[in-house]
Amino acid sequence: MLEKNFGKNLEFCLVPGKTIVIKLIDNKKTIGTICFIDNKDLIDFMKKNNEDALNNYCIRAIKGGHIYNFTVNKKYRGKGFGYKLIKICMNVLKKLEYKYCHCHVKNKSVSKKMFTKLGFTEENVINTETRINDNNTFDVENNLVNMTSWI
Repeated sequence: MLEKNFGKNLEFCLVPGKTIVIKLIDNKKTIGTICFIDNKDLIDFMKKNNEDALNNYCIRAIKGGHIYNFTVNKKYRGKGFGYKLIKICMNVLKKLEYKYCHCHVKNKSVSKKMFTKLGFTEENVINTETRINDNNTFDVENNLVNMTSWI
């Protein structure tokens, strides 16, 4: 879960105060989390941290943003909570008048299947030399896929 990846006291967002964080909670237990950042804030963050990586995002000239840190607690997977989180996020973004959103998922992953089923389309595959498997060949299954959806 995200707490293990980022530490108990760290927020789940790239830019504090600029990220929408949606959590599903049941009896004080986090079922899942999804985050969203406006493209303008994402661009500012990337310019300060890794400007070259901006080429891996689908930035358009209209109001949009990036979904990230999408996770569902292992105990709750396979029960539809991932779909619910994405749908809730999309409804929030629609109310905030966003026109589209994009995300990165691993190729051949459950996340890719979920986003595809909910209307996201594949824009491009991000091939990097850091994604080499034990046989010194590119690990196609773990390549990142950039997906977008109009809201």
